[in-house]
Amino acid sequence: MNVFEKISQKVTSFENGMMIVGMCIASSMITIQVFLRYFFNYSITWAEELTRYAIIWMSFVGAGMGVRKGAHISVDLLFVFLAERWKRILTAAMAILGIWFGGVILYTGSILVFRTFQSGQISPAMEAPIFIVYLGIPLGGFILLFRCLELSIKNFKGFFPQAEVERKGGM
Repeated sequence: MNVFEKISQKVTSFENGMMIVGMCIASSMITIQVFLRYFFNYSITWAEELTRYAIIWMSFVGAGMGVRKGAHISVDLLFVFLAERWKRILTAAMAILGIWFGGVILYTGSILVFRTFQSGQISPAMEAPIFIVYLGIPLGGFILLFRCLELSIKNFKGFFPQAEVERKGGM
């Protein structure tokens, strides 16, 4: 297994872990809030904020998962009528756009995190540093960039199937 595949496994584990933690936080906080409001006419002041932040993190981390699983919204009609070579070219173009978009999110998100860290801004209810919440943006951009890069490498290998066979030891 090469280094890229090992990194991919680590990123996959991180993605899965973040989704599990985020879903647990969001669903448990919402359930507790509903229970407390219905039976005790009481609510936890910071629960909605924590739920919102968990959903934000899940959204940005989940973008990379969507690329890995091929689960993003797409128009398949074009793929039905294209020859295999053109499908690969279109996939490569989409991967390049994804790499660019992930890079933009990573760059602008990093600036946002840095500026928020410098300002010392805190959240209203939890009084947590906002830069921690915003860390999900560049992290999600990195994961998206990585997954699109991974997709483009897999797609590139498909252009040269003979080279792949020779790398594995030939026939």
